[in-house]
Amino acid sequence: MKDLEDMESDYLAPATERLRQERIAINKRSARLENVIQRKKAFAARLDNIIAEAEHERLAIENELASVLADRDAVSEDQ
Repeated sequence: MKDLEDMESDYLAPATERLRQERIAINKRSARLENVIQRKKAFAARLDNIIAEAEHERLAIENELASVLADRDAVSEDQ
């Protein structure tokens, strides 16, 4: 029985080693993908902040423009 188990082990050893190597490669790839995902999430968060700041500035400019135009109208009414 021991001989049969040894033969089976010898027969399966290359496939087992190949699977082990594939698992190691998959784990490394998964770690790299996780890193890319985290970078992408951080990038998206930075873009969201930039967009929010730009929208805030756009609104400030629109309000200032409205104020300037209102003052122009007030000046022309005084004349």
